[in-house]
Amino acid sequence: MVDNTALGGLLDSYREVRFLTYHKLNKLNNMSESKELLEATVKGLEEKINDLTFDLRSKQKELEDVSKPEMTSEMYDTIQELVEEGVNYFDFSDADNYDIEFGIDYDGKVEACGLELNSEHELCESIMNKIDSHFKISTSENIK
Repeated sequence: MVDNTALGGLLDSYREVRFLTYHKLNKLNNMSESKELLEATVKGLEEKINDLTFDLRSKQKELEDVSKPEMTSEMYDTIQELVEEGVNYFDFSDADNYDIEFGIDYDGKVEACGLELNSEHELCESIMNKIDSHFKISTSENIK
């Protein structure tokens, strides 16, 4: 014969386990939804930060450019051509323009270990002479 009290207690325990399991599953489901919501929020905020960082850099560039004098594309092209002419006018083949450091490699051959241009000033002067010969130089008070 089955004891009704024991059966009732067993049934109550089963209901309690089922109730707790349901609530734990429901809580896990809510936590999962919360996690997904937080992940989506984080992703959205990261995208917004990236957009704002891009905007900030763009505005910083604009701020830097505000005080710069303006130059037309024709002027820019002219200066580029003059720099190229000044560089081409410089004698890169003159060995006196360089300091060369020599060494001996593993095979006993002499090699150039270092090469340094020691005539930077002359190169810059060559470039600036080309620019000076093409533009009228005036003081900043006279520029309109």
